[in-house]
Parts: sequence; structure tokens; C-alpha cells
Amino acid sequence: MREALLPVFQQRLAQDLFDALWLEDLYGFRRHCQPADEGWDIVLSEGEHARAPRRLRLFGAAAAGLRPLRVNRRAPVCCDGSGGTVELAVAELAALLEQASWWRAPPGRFANPFALACAQAALATTQVPSILARLRAEPGQLHHWEALASLRDRPFHPLARAKDWGATPQAALRFGSEAGQPITLCWVAVARAHWVTTEHSCPAGLLLTPSQQARLQHQANRLGIDPQAYAWLPVHPWQLDYWQRTQGWHAATALDLGIGLEQAYATASLRTLALRGRSDLHLKLPLSLPLLGATRSLPARYLHNGRQAQQCLAQLRARDAWLAAHLQVCDESQSWAMRQCTEAAQDPGELACQLRRYPRQDDALQVPMAALPVMLDDGSLPALDLLLGEARSHEATWLAFERIAALVLELALRCFSVGAMPELHGQNLLLAWQHGTPTSAVLRDHDSLRICAPMLRASGLAVPDYLVAANSPNTLLLATPMQLLAYLQTLLVEVNLYALLAAIAEHSGTTEAHGWQRLHRVLASVLERISLPEPLAAQVRAQLLQAPQWPFKQILHPLLQTPQAGTGMPAAMGTWPNPLLCDDAAY
Repeated sequence: MREALLPVFQQRLAQDLFDALWLEDLYGFRRHCQPADEGWDIVLSEGEHARAPRRLRLFGAAAAGLRPLRVNRRAPVCCDGSGGTVELAVAELAALLEQASWWRAPPGRFANPFALACAQAALATTQVPSILARLRAEPGQLHHWEALASLRDRPFHPLARAKDWGATPQAALRFGSEAGQPITLCWVAVARAHWVTTEHSCPAGLLLTPSQQARLQHQANRLGIDPQAYAWLPVHPWQLDYWQRTQGWHAATALDLGIGLEQAYATASLRTLALRGRSDLHLKLPLSLPLLGATRSLPARYLHNGRQAQQCLAQLRARDAWLAAHLQVCDESQSWAMRQCTEAAQDPGELACQLRRYPRQDDALQVPMAALPVMLDDGSLPALDLLLGEARSHEATWLAFERIAALVLELALRCFSVGAMPELHGQNLLLAWQHGTPTSAVLRDHDSLRICAPMLRASGLAVPDYLVAANSPNTLLLATPMQLLAYLQTLLVEVNLYALLAAIAEHSGTTEAHGWQRLHRVLASVLERISLPEPLAAQVRAQLLQAPQWPFKQILHPLLQTPQAGTGMPAAMGTWPNPLLCDDAAY
């Protein structure tokens, strides 16, 4: 009988599932894996009574590098130990793993979001032709690149697509970036007594035309709302429905104006919207949508911390000519919110907005790094194909990877040298491309700029006055340089650059170890250009290039232990082998 072949999106989900479990070694996952004919077996039942253990088999080829299996399109099977096998849909894999004798999370905690991720990935796949058509027709429109980036989502995370909109799966198309559907902003009137902002203007005056503002004012007059006592705030339509269902309205605080004005388009981050006809301006709105253990709300402390971080980044650019030339920073200083509690550090941020203004680069394409690893069913990399043009080839693609790595690693290490580290994952970091080459980087979403205060003070820089909630883990204020460096290793190298490296390796038919060797050479070269005092310089070089173990950011285990969503994604630091020491031998 001919084996069933998976759709490519299911193959990728199976790969993400294996990668996440293997890289994090969840519940000792690696001990339960063993090479088998044409793939790897995952032993589900163990112990003295399990003489014929059940096994889950994923098919694929051996891969040199940090993950040992490159999953192919053959459907996985469950082996019952007596010779019988049953073919499985990828959506069934997590439920089967939850039945393993060694699994520790409560039933459904992993299987339910994984099934949702599979359903939403299937919907996203239907939009690929239209995403590519829009991008090729208008490559200068950032939200088209955002739609492409959403096809990959968070690398190596099997639950990244598990966005529970609380209605039908079609809501993912209405409010996601893949379908490119316009979202009409709703508007509420917020009592000025609860209005939190550093601005003299209101968002309506910056987002709406004079005729739209007149319509809003007319509607407020019709409802008897005093403009001296209230100000207008834009709201995502999903958030408005959520607020009305779960919170209700209080006339002394906020009122639904019952009118939709101005259209926007979702980006890969969902709560950030691209405004129609405004390529230089995005609008960030809260979404109390549970995703990976966190709601996408916009707490007041995030807005405050973002402004503080932007000022810190301005200091870095002012003192370093290389950063001034190669790092552009979005302006995220304008924000408005409704105060929901007296303590700013505890405010949930369910009604707020922030404007994000992009630096003008008329002769360059601004491309989120998250778009670069997207691979199509035919094995092509559409982002790099478009950016490299006729010069594209396997070697040209690897050389582009080296140029990208050199740019972002130097950016990170120059920030680190004075005591700061932006969150450089693929959504936050954009690259400006000119003539087939990345020439500079654009940074956004500043509220996660991490700092080491002693290093900043020693560099003569002001320390950001961050607000940190007492009931949530502090990852912004780090005590030592090595703790700060860990965020270069984890978010920039192990997630962002690794995703691109793995995609190019698969695309070009080379090993991941080949890519890690290239990255090792690039990093060694960049370190020669960075000025660090001794003995810190030697410690950094040893930690990055020679240490047998690197820090590794665990996500699945903390997520599966979290009973309810907070405002930050659950995470913990573990260790894994230094990826830069990979070679073509079995790892």
C-alpha cells in the first residue's frame, strides 16, 4: 500500500513539534527517542511491564547539527508493539504524546492548543497564493512582508499558531494578517479622569481625517457625550467585543461610541495594525487574546518602559557612530490608555493604544527578519528570492545569510558593550535592503530592551527608570554581563538566526552544521571589531566561541506549567550544547 504524504504545512508542524521537544528535552524527551528505519521512534510506554512498548514513529533523514531528524512528508505512524501500525494525522500527535508514561502535563494542556495550531495552519496555507501576489505587486508595503512572516510564525514552537479567537477558526482569517482583510477600528469615549498619556493631542486627531473626526464628534453629540469630559480612543473590534462580554461598560469610565472609522491591516504580531495609506505608521492595540501563556494586552508599564528604552537607544546611537549609521529606531513615544487601577505596575492594559512611526528610507525595502525563513511547498525561500533577484543561487543565499548575521551580531554586541540588549527576534528586527544587500537594521517594540545597570553607569549612560510588576518575573534588569549576553545567544542566535540557517540548509540541501560553521566564522570576525574591557572581552569570547554549553530559553515546559495566561510569556533558562561547535559528525 502506498504511504500517505502529509501536506507541507503538516510536515512543518511535525518538524516544529519534534524540534521543540528535542531542543528543550521536555520531560527527558531525548531519552525516549531512538533512531529507527527511515526515521526516529519515540517510545510512549516504558517500564518492566512494557515488553512491547508503543512507539510513535516520525519519518525523515538524519540531520547533522542540534536536531537529529529532518522530518519528511511521510505520515507518522503509531506502532503497537506487536507489529501493527496506524497512520496518524499530525493533529493527533500531541494527544498521543500526552498518553506517554513519562508525560507530566495535565491532559489537553498540550493537545488542545496543538490541534488548534494545526487547524489555523491549514487556513493560513489557503492564503499563500494571494500573499505572494500582493507581495510581488507591492514589495514596498511592509504589511505584505508581515503577511509572509506570519506563515512561519515563531520558529521551532509547535503552538505558535494556537490563537484562540473564541469563535470559529475563520476569525483567524478576519483578524490575522494572512488574508489581508481590512479591519475597521472601533472607537470608545474614555473619561478624562481615567485618561493616561504624556501627549497634549488625542489619537483621533492623528489617525482620522477632519471629516472622520466630525463624524465621531457628531456621534458623540447624538449620544450626549461631553467632549470636555471624554476623549476618543481606538479599539480593535475583537477587543471591543471581548470587553463588552467580560467586563461590561461603566458610564463614568468608558462608553462605546458605536461607530467604526478608519481601516487597518493586521501584521504578524496581531495587535499591531498597519494603517491604510500610511506606510510609515502602525497602531498597536491591546488584544486580551491568550497566546502562548500570555494575553496580548498593553499594560501601562509596557508603554512607560518602551519610552524609557527608546531614550536609552537614542543614547547608544549618539555615542556610537556605527550604530548611528546601521541602526534605525522606530518612534514609539506616543501612547494613550485608560487607567483601570491606581498602581501603574499592576494595570492590565485592556484599553490603550500606541503609535509606531517608522524611519523613512525611501530607497530601501524594510523587511521583518521573520519573513526570511519562510519556505514554500516547492522548497523555495520567497523573501530571499525576491530580495536577491537574478543573483540568487545556493551560495549567494549563504553569503546573504553571512551578511545578515554580521550586521545583527555587530548591532547586538555594540549594544551589549555598554550594557543594553534589544530583544532581537524575527518580529522585532527589520532589515533595510538596498540592491540585494542588507545595509541597516530597524528596531521596534522597545519595551523589552534589557539592561545591565552597572555596565550602563560605567559607560556614562543613564539607566532607564523601568516599572516592574512585583507579581511577574523581572527579565529587564539584569545583574551581570553574562546574563545580558544570554539574550543575544537565545533570542538572536538560537531562534532568529537559527530559523534562517535551518531554512537555507534545507533549501540548499546542505547540513545545518555547515551553517553553524559559517556563523562561527562571522561571529569571530565581529568580535574582533568590538571594544570590550578586559577581562570581560576574554570572558565573552570564551562564552560565545568555546564554551561547551550555551543558555537556552525554555518555553514549552514553563507554558505547560502555567495555569492561566498573564501579560508575559512564561519562560525559563536552561542549557544546551554550544551550536557554534557543531560539525558534520553525529551530534
